[in-house]
Amino acid sequence: MKKYINNVLITGLGAVTPFGCSLESIFEKVLDLQIIQEGGQECISKMVINRSHSMVTCKELFLCMCKDAIENAIADWGKDRMKFSDVPLILGSGLGLTDSLGEQNCKLTGSNFLSEIGDELKKTYEFIGSVYYFSNACAASSQAVCYGADLIGYGKKEIAIVGGVDIYSNIAKAGFERLCSLDQTGCHPFDAGRKGISVGEGAAFFILESESSNTVISPLQASESMHVNIDKSYARIMGYGSTNDAFDVVRMDTQGTQIIRAMEQAVTMGNIKKQQITAVIAHGTGTKLNDKVEAKQISCFFRDCGKIPYVVAPKGMFGHTGGASGAISLLYAIGIFQYHMLPAIPGLVNKDQEISIPLVDRESMKIEAKYILINCFAFGGSNVVLLVGK
Repeated sequence: MKKYINNVLITGLGAVTPFGCSLESIFEKVLDLQIIQEGGQECISKMVINRSHSMVTCKELFLCMCKDAIENAIADWGKDRMKFSDVPLILGSGLGLTDSLGEQNCKLTGSNFLSEIGDELKKTYEFIGSVYYFSNACAASSQAVCYGADLIGYGKKEIAIVGGVDIYSNIAKAGFERLCSLDQTGCHPFDAGRKGISVGEGAAFFILESESSNTVISPLQASESMHVNIDKSYARIMGYGSTNDAFDVVRMDTQGTQIIRAMEQAVTMGNIKKQQITAVIAHGTGTKLNDKVEAKQISCFFRDCGKIPYVVAPKGMFGHTGGASGAISLLYAIGIFQYHMLPAIPGLVNKDQEISIPLVDRESMKIEAKYILINCFAFGGSNVVLLVGK
C-alpha cells in the first residue's frame, strides 16, 4: 500500500459508552481501572433500561447510539456543519440489527438492514453524502477507519466521518456461550485464569480531515505562503495493514503469519521503523487461544528491535464491543496521547506465565507516546492493524 499523499488528521471525536461520552470522562475511569462484567448491566443510555420491557427496539437503540456519538464528534470538531456537503459516513458494525429478528412481530424487511440506518442518518444530517458499511465482525470499525483514511489520504475527500457501533447482543452472547468462550466475571486479557470474552456495547465516531482542510492561510502571511494551523488535531492516521488468514470461519491461525504481515504493512505504509512504536493496543479478547497467539505474534514482530513496546488491552474494561471495538481502541489511543498515560489492564490479576510480552499489569504508567499500533482481529480470519501517531 502506498504512503498517503495527504496527512490524515483526527479533529473530532464522540462516543457513547457505559463510562461516559467524552474522552475526559471515559479516560478518567480507564485510569481508575473500572470494568464491565456484563454488557448492558451498566446502562449506556436510559433507553437500555426499558429494552427488556419492549419499549425500545434494537433499531431505535442502534440509531440513538449512532446519533449521539456522531453529534458528540461534530460538536467536538467545532466547525459549522452547514458549510460542508457530500461528507462520507463510513460505519462499521459486527452484528448490526441482527437481534431485531427476535423482537415481537418482527418481519424480515429492509428495515432490519444496516442500509436503513444510513437512510435515517442522511435524513438527520443533510451534509452527509454517501454512506458505507463494513460488517467484518470485530474488525468492522477498524476497516471503516481505514477506508475513510484512504479517501482523505489519497485526495478523494477532504473530510469524512468514521466509526463503529454495536449494541448488546443476546445472539452474540449465545454464540460465545456455545463456543465455551464467555466469562461472566468480566474480560481478563492475558490473565492466567482467563475464560473468554465479556459482551459489551458502545459507539465511537471520529472526524477525519486532510491537513490542508485543517489549516488556513493568514492574510498577513499569505504572501509568504505560510500555513497556520488554528484547529486541534488529536492524532494522525499513519497507515494500516489488512490481511486474511484464509484458515477458519471462527478460529485464528495459530501460525499468525497474516497478523505479522498486517503489522508490517501498517509500519511500512506509515514510513516509520518499528523501533519507534511506543505501545501496542492489543485485541486482547480474554480467550485462551487468541491471547496466546496474539502475544506470540507481537513478540515475533518486535524480536529484532531489542525491546518490545508496552501492551495494553481495552477489552478488560469495556468488554468486547464487537464491530465497535476497533473504534473504541482508537479512542483509547487518543486518550494515551492526550493524558500521557498507559492504562493498566483491568481484569489482569495473575499474568499468564507463558506470555512474555511487557503488559501494563499493575498500575498505569506515565509515557510520552509517539506512535501506537492497534490490533483488531475478527472471525473469518480478518486482521486489521492501525498505526496512529501523535
